[in-house]
Parts: sequence; structure tokens; C-alpha cells
Amino acid sequence: MPRAGLGWDYNLSFSGSATTGPHDTTSMGGGRFPGGGNGGDFQPPAGMQLPDGMRPPAGMGGGMGGRGGFGGNKLKERFLASKAFTSTYDDAYRALYKKIYAGADALNILDGITAVLGTVQGNNAEKTKSDAETLRTLIVQRTEHLAGDSVITGG
Repeated sequence: MPRAGLGWDYNLSFSGSATTGPHDTTSMGGGRFPGGGNGGDFQPPAGMQLPDGMRPPAGMGGGMGGRGGFGGNKLKERFLASKAFTSTYDDAYRALYKKIYAGADALNILDGITAVLGTVQGNNAEKTKSDAETLRTLIVQRTEHLAGDSVITGG
């Protein structure tokens, strides 16, 4: 059985579209903030306090109908802007696809995490099952979509 580790950012890793391609622009996170604006009227969730002097990044509360978030990935953008690094990026993406998706690591880890959660006292088994199936569907869709991508096929 594969080792299952718990990552801290699966909510961000799997928050995009299953049909996002290796060269597509993406964004992470997001959410509705009271009043829109430029983030100056942002109120953190109950019980959360921003450190003294910290302000949300410009645009956290505005744009896209009040939906905020962190756009793009600067390192990815820099790699893809350079002819010298695009093939290195594509090679790494292809290798990760083969291991994580085509090699079924993502599905195996999901099964492992789901099994562990099933042993936790007080865990809501129905919610866990529902969430796991939602994530399984996304992983399968992503695997199928990427299988036809030219970066993966080398075409």
C-alpha cells in the first residue's frame, strides 16, 4: 500500500478546473469579501485576526464580482516565458503527470486518507465518503483531460 501523507494545501491544489492545461493561467483560493473594493474593507473570518499592520493584498476584495484570490503563478509564468526553460517545465510536468495521475498515486493516496479518516472517532463517515467521491471524480477527470494534452503526449 502506498504511503499516504497529509498535505496542507490540497484545498488549493485541487481548487481549479479539472480541464486546466499545463500552460493555462490559473488562480488559487478566492472567496467573497464584504463590500468588494480593494481589500481595505476585508474582514477576516470569525476568530481569525490579521497580524498588526497586515493588510490584505490589493484586489483581494474586488474584481470578478467581489471574488478575491491570488492570481497566477509567477514562477510558472517565468518558466513559460523563457524558451530555454519551457522544455524543462514540460518535462517535469510530464513526469509528475505519469506518477501522480497516470500512475494512480493521487487515487491511491485518496483511498489511504479516506481509510484513515474512517478510523477516527467522531468523524462524519457520510461526509468523508461524499467528499472523497467528489475528489475522486475530479482526479479522474483531470487524468483523462491531461492524457490528451500536447505537453503530456509530446505532440
